[in-house]
Amino acid sequence: MSEQRVVVIGAGVGGLAAAIDLARAGRAVTVVERGDAPGGKMRRVAVAGLGVDAGPTVFTMRWVFDGLLGDAGTRLEDHLELHTPERLIAQTFELPDGTAMLSLARGQPSPAPAGQPPVVHAIALGCALEHAPKIVHADAVAGIKPAAVGITCRLCDREDCAQRAFPPMNRKLVLDAHMLRASPYSFNED
Repeated sequence: MSEQRVVVIGAGVGGLAAAIDLARAGRAVTVVERGDAPGGKMRRVAVAGLGVDAGPTVFTMRWVFDGLLGDAGTRLEDHLELHTPERLIAQTFELPDGTAMLSLARGQPSPAPAGQPPVVHAIALGCALEHAPKIVHADAVAGIKPAAVGITCRLCDREDCAQRAFPPMNRKLVLDAHMLRASPYSFNED
């Protein structure tokens, strides 16, 4: 039987994940990317001589990557080192309704119980991008096109997520004006 060959176009997170899964299934995979390096939105661009994140700077749904790489016989830690930033991170993003937003975030270490690793919390501020000129740290994202967000919300089951733009595909919205939570809605169980 001849080997099945697959070409994946785009070396962003989705393309790389598809390539890993296809290779694990025994396919011969070739990944092609028009950019200078893989990463898609998760790449750095030079702005005024400084490296700036072009897209997402917050890594969520770690379990998805752990499962994907675990099924392929490797671990995320074998390929990259994750750090919680101690510096301020500025990024722009566009909501599904077209609203452009600015987000400023940084990690804040907190004391941990003896013998435990330090706990780091993310502290973030967001506002409409039109207000960016009034914010000191927003100059790092001037001229960068906002990245679209919300698509992966359809895959995520986390209920208490303030960034949620859509409910998961397999759940229906439950709206309760008297419930206070990070997300303005929750989901039913079916």
